[in-house]
Amino acid sequence: MNKQQQMKSILEDTIEYYSDDPSETRASDDGECVYTDANGRHCAVGRYLRKEFQTTGFYANNGTSVHSLAADINTYLVSNVLGLSEDFWQALQELHDNDANWNYDTGLSEHGKNMHNSVKNNIDAGEYT
Repeated sequence: MNKQQQMKSILEDTIEYYSDDPSETRASDDGECVYTDANGRHCAVGRYLRKEFQTTGFYANNGTSVHSLAADINTYLVSNVLGLSEDFWQALQELHDNDANWNYDTGLSEHGKNMHNSVKNNIDAGEYT
């Protein structure tokens, strides 16, 4: 599988995972997205962290953005997703984090569907290299 196919697979898996019940599957702590919350749920990037980093204490401030991990992101990720661009991970995280992207009864909102399509188009265009 090439990197574009891998990013599309991760994107589709993320949509499927959170769409079933966004209020129960998205990771948050008092309304703020976190890599791992107190209930053991993970954000879009947190799902791909190695087990030892899937804790509420990870990275000093669990709610920090993907940009804060950028220089070392591959240090924290599981081996089968290494080498994907920070821009892709950031887009995936924005899709997860933004409440406007989700209807809690039906999964992706219209706004979320637009963002989903935008990320797919960026993958196809080679924007995440």
